[in-house]
Amino acid sequence: MPTFGDKVRIKTTSETTKHRSAGQLGEILGESVPSGTGIDYGTVVGGTAEDLVLFVKLDSGSEGWFAASLVEFVDHQAGRVISIDGGPTFRRLPDGTWQQEGRSKGGDLVNPSGGVLRRTRPRQIARFLRWLGRPRPVKAER
Repeated sequence: MPTFGDKVRIKTTSETTKHRSAGQLGEILGESVPSGTGIDYGTVVGGTAEDLVLFVKLDSGSEGWFAASLVEFVDHQAGRVISIDGGPTFRRLPDGTWQQEGRSKGGDLVNPSGGVLRRTRPRQIARFLRWLGRPRPVKAER
């Protein structure tokens, strides 16, 4: 099952062909369970019947929400680095896990992107760390 940060390919179906995303490569930037959020996602390619949608930024520059069954894993993008305002930096390992590089307490003043200094709330970083370390659902083989 692809997850945040993974390189993916959009499967070719009648819906993705109509959407002009069939076969395109992209990166997962978000995931959500529509039944638990009450959020209007707008157009979700493939619909929300599966109750798991993935936000994909395509290499072509377009982006959107897709039903998880329409998104095919390509690779984990090992070596990819992300950082959080007020938090540590993470590096993607070949097995898909994120390794923390550096520590930061919430409330630290940081300037990770050269922008405005920001103060973070301590619980924001803890929530994100729990999200990164959560168990991944295993897709049953057919």
